[in-house]
Amino acid sequence: MDTNRSGKLNAGEFFDAMRTMEANPAGLTERRAFVFQAEALSESFRQTRDALQGSQQETTRQAKELAAELNAQLETIASLDKKIQQHVGVSGPFDLIDRRDQLANEGAEKIAVRIVPRDDGTINLTTLSGAALVENGIARKIEVLDSTANPGDVEVHINNGSSTTRRILDAEVGGRLGGIV
Repeated sequence: MDTNRSGKLNAGEFFDAMRTMEANPAGLTERRAFVFQAEALSESFRQTRDALQGSQQETTRQAKELAAELNAQLETIASLDKKIQQHVGVSGPFDLIDRRDQLANEGAEKIAVRIVPRDDGTINLTTLSGAALVENGIARKIEVLDSTANPGDVEVHINNGSSTTRRILDAEVGGRLGGIV
């Protein structure tokens, strides 16, 4: 009998102990071996559960951190668009446009977006389904929320500036954030 309780015992050892006990149910040694293997298997399950919960918490933390970075970029893009719009007709706010475009491309690495140029030199940033992330100099917030349908999972939502949010379907999230969730 292996006395290692590291959680690396396999279910086969449990079933072996059970079969041995079935062959001699009155045997004290067999019953002790069975109880030991049952406790070891139970501990293995607890350790696996704890490891999965830890991974899940780390994934959620990473998703929320990435959403916060993305929100800061969306705010900056909206701010730059307002400045660009003020310079319409003036010879080139090219440095603002370059910075905004760089941030939009960096944002596209974090989440799948469409960059839609507008006639006034500004852009709209939308999800693949068309939900606005940046529109008319206004940035919407990306939120990572606990799933109501699948406890322990998270979902990506757009906060429309009120108490309502719109879920971005997992298949549409894309980018690094989509890889995390």
